[in-house]
Amino acid sequence: MFYIEVDGKRAFLKYYIHERGVLMITETYTPPELRGRGMASTLTKHAFEYAKSRGLKVHPLCSFAKRYIDRHPEYSDLLYRAGRSE
Repeated sequence: MFYIEVDGKRAFLKYYIHERGVLMITETYTPPELRGRGMASTLTKHAFEYAKSRGLKVHPLCSFAKRYIDRHPEYSDLLYRAGRSE
């Protein structure tokens, strides 16, 4: 899990790494008091950079991460595509 903590409140991104070398983003959450500060975007970018630095593909399962990749095509080469041999 990656997280940012401000004033005792924690925004986070949950993930796990699948045995096939795929970082699965399962959830992002920002407390209402911290929303609108770009924390979820910062966490999601960090997850993509983390995957990139380790040679992993990314499978965004949560809706925020799916929208993030639509807005940031520079990470599209990291997307996991089922059935595709690498």
